Amino acid sequence: MSRETLISGVEYELLLKEFILFANRELGKIKVDEILKNFSSSEKIAKFLFKVQRLNIRLGTDDFLGCIHSSRSFVFSKAETISVAAIALLMKWDQKVGKPNGLSDDIYLNKIFFRILDKCDGFKTHLGSGPNFFERFNDHLLNMETRNEFKSDIPVFKTEITFDSILCSAILSGKKREFRVRDNLEYINRSPNVWKLDSYDNENGAVFSSDFLDGSILVNYPYKPGSIINVYDLSNTSRIHSQIKILGCHLQRFRDVDPEDCNR
Repeated sequence: MSRETLISGVEYELLLKEFILFANRELGKIKVDEILKNFSSSEKIAKFLFKVQRLNIRLGTDDFLGCIHSSRSFVFSKAETISVAAIALLMKWDQKVGKPNGLSDDIYLNKIFFRILDKCDGFKTHLGSGPNFFERFNDHLLNMETRNEFKSDIPVFKTEITFDSILCSAILSGKKREFRVRDNLEYINRSPNVWKLDSYDNENGAVFSSDFLDGSILVNYPYKPGSIINVYDLSNTSRIHSQIKILGCHLQRFRDVDPEDCNR
């Protein structure tokens, strides 16, 4: 399982829950409770949260880690301790700023979650004496995926899309109003002739079934109707070029699409 699969296909709440359980097992519940107590009593962190509530903005990985490092409670702490405190800060930001103001979603939170862990892993010296805390957590997630334990009935919707400069200009001017995104149907398109469409839900996705499968497959839409999507230009993906509102979705298997139309 790739990191991208985890980011786009797993609910943030599931990753958060697994990390807390893992930290309790690895570090001990008493140690984790102590970290969270120091986190809750930190005046520096409280001021930081108050400030970002007023600004009402999304934050980057360095914002969360910088705040934790600036707190006297964590100045000389180990990377594992810093990671627990930073993930706790991400959770608090989501509760106080992200969710109430529509600034957070699973993909954004998952990206920050893993970037925090990766940066904390980078703080450690790797001596080749076996997997460390962060590597063991990654192995834990891999084992969960192997056992198919990451299941959710809630569709995961994407919030960003990248086009070339011509399409970006067309979006910005309003001249281009329909876009085809070839995504999310890889499994069915391997053998399209054996699948049939059972039901169609413009809000969540479409259900496909097959004679050889005992059950059906829900193909979630990558973009949610009514949502605002950030559009990036391929030539400069560091900033938002424009935004579009998704008015509706139409799901097609590749065999149902004119090949010439796909190239437009």
